Amino acid sequence: MKLFSPPQLLGVFPAPAGYLLLPAERGAPPLDAPRSAGRWPDDVPDAWRFYTLALAGDLEAAHAAVTGEDAVARYNRFVLAPDEARYARLKAEAEGDDALLVRAVGYLYRLEAEPPTPPDEAPDVLGPFLWAIRAGYHLEAGDPDAAFEHLARAVEAARPVSPALTARLLATTARARRHVEGPSPALAPVYRNALHALKDTAFERLLGETWLDLGSLYHEISGGRRGALLEAARCYQAAAQCCPKDMFPELFALAQNNLALAYLAIPLRQAGDQLRMAVAIGALREALTIYTREAHPEAWASATLNLANALQYAPTGTPEEHLWQAVDLYEQVLEVRAPEADPLAYARVLANQANALAHLGAFSRAVPRLEEAVRLFRTHDEPDAAASVEAILHDIETRRANHGVARKTTV
Repeated sequence: MKLFSPPQLLGVFPAPAGYLLLPAERGAPPLDAPRSAGRWPDDVPDAWRFYTLALAGDLEAAHAAVTGEDAVARYNRFVLAPDEARYARLKAEAEGDDALLVRAVGYLYRLEAEPPTPPDEAPDVLGPFLWAIRAGYHLEAGDPDAAFEHLARAVEAARPVSPALTARLLATTARARRHVEGPSPALAPVYRNALHALKDTAFERLLGETWLDLGSLYHEISGGRRGALLEAARCYQAAAQCCPKDMFPELFALAQNNLALAYLAIPLRQAGDQLRMAVAIGALREALTIYTREAHPEAWASATLNLANALQYAPTGTPEEHLWQAVDLYEQVLEVRAPEADPLAYARVLANQANALAHLGAFSRAVPRLEEAVRLFRTHDEPDAAASVEAILHDIETRRANHGVARKTTV
């Protein structure tokens, strides 16, 4: 049995395609280009069609397209439709590097308790693939030091083979360290090294995801500082450029949403901040062309609420029109937020909507919402929030007394 025959693409593309092996085929395009730049050839031999289908996510069709009965074909069928019987046969037949590969993928499919220990000199992309899997094992076992050591070995082994694989492993390293150690400025160079490795490649999704991760790192460590928030915004803008709306709609929407949040977190102190507020509102509107109540209920509700808040406090444009838009958006969120499920979140939305109504002079609609928000805050031990809402109620009473009568406003 002979499985692993370099060159291969192990780990270069996302799973499960990244676990597959390409059979030797006369007239097939060289693998150097896709390994380095992530560009899968448009014209491939029929024997490689299964890989094209796997990259597209059609695993059933990919499985049906695997031809032959040799060891590579049996291995690929196992990757695409894993079961214990196929695995047992492969494991019994495999030797040397092949055995390492089979056991490693068996671990990924939970058919092994532990992945194999990589040899010091493993060939081609098999080495970094094995080191990365072993790193994941140590992370799950609660041994981050060993995991990071293995990830470093994986990165060094990947550098001479594939920039794209190197970038994927660097991004994995940064995410793992962030998960274990928390956000730190020291992780920014790791992400930037990954971005540099992805330069001139066709891995748009990975590039966009890495920009998003770097942006969220700056956002998280910003502490409200303008410089870090602006850097986060630049990263989110780069992510949106890498992941166009028509190709990666959900990544595009996330980048737009995060861009808006970064800009909204910057205090309105400089002339350019008003422009950034307008950009934030536009970005949230863009995100809501992708996020829908039916398909993305949580993301839709969050973006809708953020847009309502931004419109309520926008310093430019037409204030009254923005306030009515905000009132409508808050109402949409309230329709999907059950007070019994999360009473404090419901109370905050209710208070924000009532505040907008109060600014519009619609006191008769604002007051009952404010009173309900106070009740919920008091019931759930949020005295400071309740006091803030009571201050709005007091202001309304003062304004009513000054004008002698409540102003009637309808929508």
